[in-house]
Amino acid sequence: MASLENLKDLAKGISRNKVKNIHVIGNHGSETVFDKFYQFLIEDQYATDEEYANYFYPDTTNYHAFYKLKDRLFNRLINTVFFIDINKKGLVPVQKAFYECYKNAAAVKILLGKGIRVPAIGLAEKTLKKCLLFGFTDLVIELARHIRMQYASFDPQEKDFNFYTSIIDKHLKIYKKEIETEEYLYSLLLKHENRTNLNQYYAKVLKTQKNRIKKILLKGVSSMRINLYCYFFLFTYYELSGNWKKLIKICDEVIQKEVSNPNVFTPTLLGNSYYRKIKSLFILEKYALAESMISKCLSHFKMRSHDWFSVQDIHIKICLHNRKYTEASKILEKINEFKKDNYYYKTWQENVKVYDAFLHYLQCIGRLAPSLLENENPPSFRLQKFLNEVPNHSKDKKGSNVTILILQILFLLEQRKYDDIIDRTESLRVYVQRYLKEDGTYRSNCFIKMLLCLPAGNFERPEVAAKAQEYLDRLHAMPIRKAKQSAELEVMPYEMLWEFVLESLDRKATSN
Repeated sequence: MASLENLKDLAKGISRNKVKNIHVIGNHGSETVFDKFYQFLIEDQYATDEEYANYFYPDTTNYHAFYKLKDRLFNRLINTVFFIDINKKGLVPVQKAFYECYKNAAAVKILLGKGIRVPAIGLAEKTLKKCLLFGFTDLVIELARHIRMQYASFDPQEKDFNFYTSIIDKHLKIYKKEIETEEYLYSLLLKHENRTNLNQYYAKVLKTQKNRIKKILLKGVSSMRINLYCYFFLFTYYELSGNWKKLIKICDEVIQKEVSNPNVFTPTLLGNSYYRKIKSLFILEKYALAESMISKCLSHFKMRSHDWFSVQDIHIKICLHNRKYTEASKILEKINEFKKDNYYYKTWQENVKVYDAFLHYLQCIGRLAPSLLENENPPSFRLQKFLNEVPNHSKDKKGSNVTILILQILFLLEQRKYDDIIDRTESLRVYVQRYLKEDGTYRSNCFIKMLLCLPAGNFERPEVAAKAQEYLDRLHAMPIRKAKQSAELEVMPYEMLWEFVLESLDRKATSN
């Protein structure tokens, strides 16, 4: 039985307009129960099976009929997948070819299974030519095998048999390299996502794999997946190594190669090349150059997709680091337009909440003019709720918890709630000891220790500044470009936030 989440994902991934055109979901002129259920799913009408079952079958507590409805809708949606509009505006040739070739390969399988050989082989031969052009290695092998069988048994032709055998032999070697590079990439991503420390042994293994990947790339193999796996491996490798200049060089290599051979470079790879370059320039504090590439990067991603949100996310950070607070606010407003109707927005809710808090803080200290949205009801940001939030440290994978803890202290300081800051001192010390021990959190460790100097210096600027100077020097000695940390950790540079801390203490001194 299909799970509700799987069904929702499938429904939202299928174009509603295309469904209407081909009449797969509902084909009776009037709205059917399938149409209504489908619409409810893409609108997130309900959250649970029970709620949907009670709506469609209110007169029974037996959910059997509803589960049957779910399975039937799931099967209809799967059928709809084969009617993907490959001529949809915005798709580049390699994307159109991908959908067409994989759909045709499935059709070849079905036709052969039904014994309809002649049209099946004709379609296989036509599709194979396109697969060779775009480097779809797995399909090249599969289709060539079907065609070879035709010339071995049903229409014996030794010359043709040998020709397709040579294609298979050549692409089996390429396929082996695809599997090899795929394994390198996925094992590296696993370490990256789990924030695993790269010990000396694994660092040596990675270096060996990196050298192997470079040799494969030098051979210039025409394979979409080899390019994808190899370059994503190098992106992640240099990002983990903190070698931002080398990462920029790799990104430029992809951008230049795509010009001469666009068929084997997907929009995902090209767009990510621009994105990683922007991220690298951001960390190197080349903000103007990074921002100049945002539009080009966005042109490779579908609006409101996961990658689109990633680019908007780094754009906000660039603006905040470059003190362009009004621009950051405008980008956040653009993202919030999709709050109610976008599947990917949910993934970025945590980031949006943090940016909203930062912008509110900047308004509180007079660095940003009050937003036109300040009078909205209900307000997008509730300060008291934010101050009372207790982050779940065990589930923190992006480093947002340390940012929330820091912001809470900054708000309390500006409000001169010194007793509340003192009450949080011990929990902050514990947090530093438990969660900020690795190299990738060194700067966060230093900054929280600077904040702990607030009560130690009785919230008087001279005393606080003197006690924190040691840690401020450490921050200066380990700038963001040298620190092997996640970009998510510093929404705004700690040096800049410390400037705001001292200004808050100055305001306190002036008012006394």
